Amino acid sequence: MKLPKLLAFFIVVLGLLNVTFSNHSLDDSSLVADLSVEIGQLERDNTILKSRIAEAGAIKNLHEVIAENGFVETPKIVTLSPATQVASR
Repeated sequence: MKLPKLLAFFIVVLGLLNVTFSNHSLDDSSLVADLSVEIGQLERDNTILKSRIAEAGAIKNLHEVIAENGFVETPKIVTLSPATQVASR
């Protein structure tokens, strides 16, 4: 008589555990989905920022920044003679 009651008790406990773990699994899956959406948004933002950095470093933009800072192009080329020693022995 005790065995059927004990088995029924274990079945009920296992059923409750199954429901509890299923709910936790759903909670975790919704968290994973939210994190996946956030990761996707961050990757898009990263791509946009990379393109802005590339655009800011473009030659035409650098030429404008150089001119704004007062650097000028000179037609005179200065070279060092090859016979000049830099370090002594």
